[in-house]
Amino acid sequence: MADAEVTLFMTPTCAVCREVEGVLTRRGIRFRPLDVSADRDALVLLLRYVGQPIVPTIVAYGEVMSGFDPLRLEQLLDGLDARAEMYARRSAEEDEQIRASEAAIDAAGKEPQ
Repeated sequence: MADAEVTLFMTPTCAVCREVEGVLTRRGIRFRPLDVSADRDALVLLLRYVGQPIVPTIVAYGEVMSGFDPLRLEQLLDGLDARAEMYARRSAEEDEQIRASEAAIDAAGKEPQ
């Protein structure tokens, strides 16, 4: 999984956060680390997801995991490929619906009155 949409909310002093970071790196999963102790916007985003400043928190394709549970983390990461495919398919379907709507609007606007 090279292009996963994974965000890791963390702090530099959180040993468990570094452990999760290591798991993601070892598995070759690209992720965006957000330091909630230094980035107010990251903290606000974390609060929107879980309501509390809990680190580590991982958000992967809409799935949220707060705290550290090695088994649950492995299950979450094992499901990334399926989630990525689902999101890509959903995005492609939405794009096609938008193109069809735009074409219908264009066609309606070109019809003689």
